[in-house]
Amino acid sequence: MNSSIRNIIIVGGGTAAWSAAACLSRNRKLQITVIESPTIPIIGVGESTIPLVNLAHKRMGFDLFNTTDWLDEVDGTVKLSIEFGGFREVGSLWVHPFFMSNGVDFRKLAVATLEGRKQSDIVYEETQFGMLRRSGFVDNQTWKKHACAGTDAAYQVNAALYAGILKRECLKRDNLSHISADVTRVHIGDDGKVATLELANSELRTADLFVDCSGMSSLLIDAVGSTFIDIGSRLIVDSVIVAPLEYLDRPTQMQNTTYCHALSSGWVWNIPLQSRIGSGYIYSSAHISATDAMAEFKQHLQSAYGYDPSALQVRKIMDFRTGYREKSWTSNVVAIGMSSFFAEPIESTAIAVFQNDALKLSDLLLAEHISDQDKAERYNKDQTEAVRSIVEFAELHYLLTERSDTPFWQFYKNKPYSPIQRKILETYLNPSPDIGFDYSSIKKALGGNSLFESASYLLMFLGYGLLPKSGLAVWK
Repeated sequence: MNSSIRNIIIVGGGTAAWSAAACLSRNRKLQITVIESPTIPIIGVGESTIPLVNLAHKRMGFDLFNTTDWLDEVDGTVKLSIEFGGFREVGSLWVHPFFMSNGVDFRKLAVATLEGRKQSDIVYEETQFGMLRRSGFVDNQTWKKHACAGTDAAYQVNAALYAGILKRECLKRDNLSHISADVTRVHIGDDGKVATLELANSELRTADLFVDCSGMSSLLIDAVGSTFIDIGSRLIVDSVIVAPLEYLDRPTQMQNTTYCHALSSGWVWNIPLQSRIGSGYIYSSAHISATDAMAEFKQHLQSAYGYDPSALQVRKIMDFRTGYREKSWTSNVVAIGMSSFFAEPIESTAIAVFQNDALKLSDLLLAEHISDQDKAERYNKDQTEAVRSIVEFAELHYLLTERSDTPFWQFYKNKPYSPIQRKILETYLNPSPDIGFDYSSIKKALGGNSLFESASYLLMFLGYGLLPKSGLAVWK
């Protein structure tokens, strides 16, 4: 069975578009055209990744990613963990280190929790990445030695620069072309499919498959009538303000972690790049106004790091809707990026999701024995399971809180768990006395396509002080 998909148009010019282009153009049977708007700028905020990015880089096939040169080009730093301050209670801290599922003694972590030691302290003192994180800043060249030994982490990058190097490397391939133009109209045929795209110069373009990386404008996926599932009642933050920060104390502030600090109505991220720090406050507009959010953000930056509030350049960059497509592959359109799914960036899932989607699409297009209809069905099933698992995991960061000091935290403290979350928690808190805790049970509950392993849940539960009711015998 031969696929009918050979010519692909990607609409967009950000990291999602060029990640998709990089993954798909590795297949030499495909002809890829990227239509990039010359009028829509890429927001160059600090962006934080998770270790999946290493698989994406490998699959893209660019020699550049065999060195650390690319990381210097994107103002990037190595990331060993995500740290959460103030989520359990004011003044608390828990740590999500990377690659902790190999060789981690969860019983030791649990014993430490039972003895009253903080989850963060035991992670720093007893795990490989925790000790490395606490030993001092690891620069890119030093990390290369660790990476060559077979250990990967993640990265903190300037998103605009990262998209730029992907674009540059993609344009070296002879099966990929680039058009700088705005799409002014999407023509739908009688069969409900995208027939042609009309560009600003009235040129018409057609393809076998269209990949919508147009962000929240969702130019193509909306045109074919794909249903959007709103999850704003679960993840209620919906607005973002940012402030680029210069280093005041580089030895202290430049760390191999993305730090998240809970405030009254959301949380602040702190992403250390080489030349500056990317920082922003993501908050619920139902619980705080933009003016008050800016004031609270400035006060936090002053008290936490010593910044002069009057000198900070704080600006609002977006309001957003949180949700996902019922079918991201609808008709002859595949939505990748924010046109497909967007949830707040807690746990740094943005780049991970659309690179994971690009890899899935690439794999399916290589499978000549599968019909195009079956490819779409498989893609939608896997993609939906993956994004739903992110929602379950992200929401637990709030639901497990002990805080009730503001209306925002009261909302989550009083909110019931979802059926999947209840199943995971019941499995964790009440394991079988005969076989102990089944690590695979969490992934089974999520459908098998979760971006987060059972270890991530266990580390989070211990971070919130949760232990199985039957004691420590469950870790055998």
